[in-house]
Amino acid sequence: MNCKWESETGGIWAAVSKAPYIKAIELYTEVPEMGGGGLFVSETEYVLNEIFFNPSRFLFKSSEVTCLSKEDEHCMYGVKGVYIERLLRLGWKYEKRIEHEKRHTTIVFSKILSEGKVLYKGLVSKYPAKKTEWEEHTIIYNEKVVFYTDEWECGDAINGNIYFTKSGQLKYIDLTSECGNLNEHLIHDFNNYKFQANEAPY
Repeated sequence: MNCKWESETGGIWAAVSKAPYIKAIELYTEVPEMGGGGLFVSETEYVLNEIFFNPSRFLFKSSEVTCLSKEDEHCMYGVKGVYIERLLRLGWKYEKRIEHEKRHTTIVFSKILSEGKVLYKGLVSKYPAKKTEWEEHTIIYNEKVVFYTDEWECGDAINGNIYFTKSGQLKYIDLTSECGNLNEHLIHDFNNYKFQANEAPY
């Protein structure tokens, strides 16, 4: 989104690019504010959040990738369905959907860390609010809460550790530590990185 409503993209767009560059090889227009987003299902195939916009509205297409039509079973207001699909693919288990007052919803997922230890992820959507979407992470050990945070942008359990991003930093928690000593360890701080405009080689 760049809010240039009279531009060719209509101010909000969805694009497919070649990492690490952002130049689009496919570009969709007329994407609603809460729309956009996609998920690659193979090296050359991806699906879009079609419930939010019509994928036939594109500015240009590429012969290198294919957009598959797929009805989004997990879409809801404020939470991108393809993100839920990605969580399921990464081994998260859907637990429940909690409806709060007004437009406030939490979708809960879980991942077993070890015997008696479970990581829960809550996708929270609340509108209107200063922060309309965020994630909550909770570690339960023997049915007791031993860790909770709503400050991570995202987090996942990989090879015995929990890796997460927070305030421009990549960190991890060593799960072999005692539950009362689940300290954060810095992997890399990205805050001093500066944008550099490099022309894409395609």
